[in-house]
Amino acid sequence: MTTQSPSKKTVDLAVLSRRVGAAFGSTAAARAAVHHVAEAMAAALRAGEPVHLKGLGRFEVVATPARSGRNPKTGEPHLIPAGRRVKFRARRCLRILSEGAECAD
Repeated sequence: MTTQSPSKKTVDLAVLSRRVGAAFGSTAAARAAVHHVAEAMAAALRAGEPVHLKGLGRFEVVATPARSGRNPKTGEPHLIPAGRRVKFRARRCLRILSEGAECAD
């Protein structure tokens, strides 16, 4: 598990909407667009469809098997049921850009 330093801010849908709005001149329209993109992605993932965003990466739902766990407070073992989670695989160019280098793709 990674922890975030207190000096770093998280980019949530509101922050993303403001940044997109600043680029296109309308924060309200950007907020609606970002919200609709997030909803469309969630609907596709609920339906079991992978979501590919060129230059960004691939989102897909993967099954997690049932496994044994332990209550950290009491140490008592318990069963964690099988479930589903969203897996994200970043594109090569996004990984390069996140390191501060230039990407030719």
